[in-house]
Amino acid sequence: MAFCKAYQAARPRATHSTSGFTVDPVHDT
Repeated sequence: MAFCKAYQAARPRATHSTSGFTVDPVHDT
């Protein structure tokens, strides 16, 4: 997900309240 990566770049380990899911370590880049 481009949005996921872009979001992590700004706020890693943050919760996607708008999407309804949490950024897990497996998604961490």
